[in-house]
Amino acid sequence: MTAPVSRALALRLPAGLRAGWLARPGLRAAVACAGGGALFALSAPPRAAVWGPWLAFVPFLFAARALRAAPRRVAFGAGLLGGVVFAGLAFRWLPHPLEHFHGVAPAWGALLLALFALWTALPWGLWLLLVARGPREGALSILWPALCWAPLGALWPTVFPHTPVLGLVDMPAFAQLAELGGVALVETPPLIVAALLVAAARVPSRRARVAHVGGALALVALVGGLGALRIASLDARRAAAPTLRVGVIQPNGAVRPASYAAHAERLHRASARAAERGAELLLWPEAGAYPFSLRRSRARLPGGVRAVQRDHALPTLFGATTYEDGLTYNSMLFVDAAGALRGRFDKNVLFPFGERVPFVDRTTARELLPDVAHHVPGTAVARFAVRPGAAAGPLICYEDLFAPLARRVAAQPGGVDFLTASTIDTWFGDTAAPWQHLALARFRAIEHRVPLVRSVAAGPSSVVDAAGRVRAARPVRAAAPEEASPELLVVPLRLARNTAAAPTLYARGGHLYPEACALAALAILLLRRRRRTSAAAH
Repeated sequence: MTAPVSRALALRLPAGLRAGWLARPGLRAAVACAGGGALFALSAPPRAAVWGPWLAFVPFLFAARALRAAPRRVAFGAGLLGGVVFAGLAFRWLPHPLEHFHGVAPAWGALLLALFALWTALPWGLWLLLVARGPREGALSILWPALCWAPLGALWPTVFPHTPVLGLVDMPAFAQLAELGGVALVETPPLIVAALLVAAARVPSRRARVAHVGGALALVALVGGLGALRIASLDARRAAAPTLRVGVIQPNGAVRPASYAAHAERLHRASARAAERGAELLLWPEAGAYPFSLRRSRARLPGGVRAVQRDHALPTLFGATTYEDGLTYNSMLFVDAAGALRGRFDKNVLFPFGERVPFVDRTTARELLPDVAHHVPGTAVARFAVRPGAAAGPLICYEDLFAPLARRVAAQPGGVDFLTASTIDTWFGDTAAPWQHLALARFRAIEHRVPLVRSVAAGPSSVVDAAGRVRAARPVRAAAPEEASPELLVVPLRLARNTAAAPTLYARGGHLYPEACALAALAILLLRRRRRTSAAAH
């Protein structure tokens, strides 16, 4: 381990600690990675520290340099620990719905969180090992961490797609790269900045250190400056675009209402107010906010207490449980102003242990967890033509976290002019989950340059523009939703782009950025191995 890196990892600790257990490089590296993971978690919404993502990779890369000669398991373990700390803190809300709505004991909830954190952290361990064994000098050493991170971070299978740089979305200028290469490309500048700062700490020349730090600052300025210019160009186009006044309904009802009629009344009251304010389209939350089930063969909606358009005559997108032949679906329905059903979308990605039980058949799952919905997943996407030039692409619940599904929605013939997401995040209570959900969903708007309208049963309902900025929102009432009055938004939605007429670079192929990085990293590894073999032969 080089002296500058050793001094950096020592972090000016008391002599007793430096001479004791922290004198071992593996332990110092583990502490550094744990600190980096904690910084990532603390940088996430709702109280995002936007500078955190620019610095949190630094301790990981210091650790990687310190562990170049260490056994593979040590480097892997240090990265794994950093990932576990990140996931354990960032997803600490994960046991909440199981404990509060399904009666799962806290110990089992903690075990679930631990297993989830461990699975989430595995690519972190692999990444740190690859960085520790990767190029040590030159431009490749600066790019190598980003080349390795992109495929591991984007392609690792996970229940909840996420990014450690989520806090950057609250500085939208730094998130605009998602239009070119998705979230994986947004993660690249912080990795390069971290690599430059770590390199600056180990070069002997002051001039070289200044050059490295200056390069890091210049990259931050470049990404932010280009992002700001892109937002300005979007705003100019947006100002001349046609509008659609959308009413977003947030009923603020309990997850399990005592009265279905009273629960539906919240939707009706808010919808009537939205109609009075000039809404042209209404968006309701997902199934459950409208508490009734509907037969899939229906051509028109029921009346009476189960009515949807009781107090208004507007086109409406609403969530409902639909059923046929003993099977149930979490659906989004589109009804026109005359009350005729014009479209249906069935949720493709069902929530584990809330709508499905993984690894077992539906009959066994019902016996194990009778409170779970046990829906059938949809297989197709949908496009709801509200009017000429205003087609909606629906997503349900946490489907707005899944970039591949959003790409399928955007790629439909005729395209979409805006995305909708209807969800009930009340399951997670007054935690960070609803805010993290919103932050991640904002990337879908940037990736396809169309607005995103989100109706969330107890908040935060919101309207996100094509630059990923929240233009209007309602607060979270999840702690005691039934004590809050129904709320709504009526917002003129600017429809400046159609995803079929003008697909983004991300939609055209930029989403393959992680795969391209994987191929580049593999080529570098093979080339380095060939050179070592050739050198050994001579």
